[in-house]
Amino acid sequence: MQLDHVLIALPILHGISLCIFYLCVVPSPPPHLLNHTLTTIPELLSPPQQESLQALLQTLGKTGLQSNLADTKATHPLHEHIGESVPSVDGTCDHKYLIPSLDKTECILAQRIDIGKSYLTTGGVLGMKDSYDVAISRLQSFGEYIFDPSAYPVIEELFESPAFLDAAKATCPPNKQHLDPFQFNIIVQVPGQTVATRE
Repeated sequence: MQLDHVLIALPILHGISLCIFYLCVVPSPPPHLLNHTLTTIPELLSPPQQESLQALLQTLGKTGLQSNLADTKATHPLHEHIGESVPSVDGTCDHKYLIPSLDKTECILAQRIDIGKSYLTTGGVLGMKDSYDVAISRLQSFGEYIFDPSAYPVIEELFESPAFLDAAKATCPPNKQHLDPFQFNIIVQVPGQTVATRE
């Protein structure tokens, strides 16, 4: 743990401030999360792999790609919510962090609400100062979730390519080198959209 000093000023009467000085305990990141090197790999995908993935996307896109807010259509969870649901009003939700359930009868938290809320409150790594509606539209990319990568030769080839394996092994700890490709996601964004991350 590291200690940071925090100064809080509480306004009292006519601009007089009472200052409280106290120590705030801030947890340090665990050692395994420290001192990692950022690696950039130009052309991780070869031109033929790029073309094959684009062709795959065009094939999958013929039936339509889901909004990432509707990812439960692809992931099929046993339960859509963990108890936070409230009845919807004509299939819509008033609260800004809730979305309609698949059957539109309830309002539930969107998947990865932690990342979405972080983006909406901070504007993401670029600190965007958008209205709520614009910020939400930036997050609503489209995607395809593939839970059997071996069903698509181009994805299997990617997971077996030396460039990909070397990059993955360089990222994984030396004692945890087993790589088990179980999922491949294709994310499609129109200009102006972003992938939110937790800051």
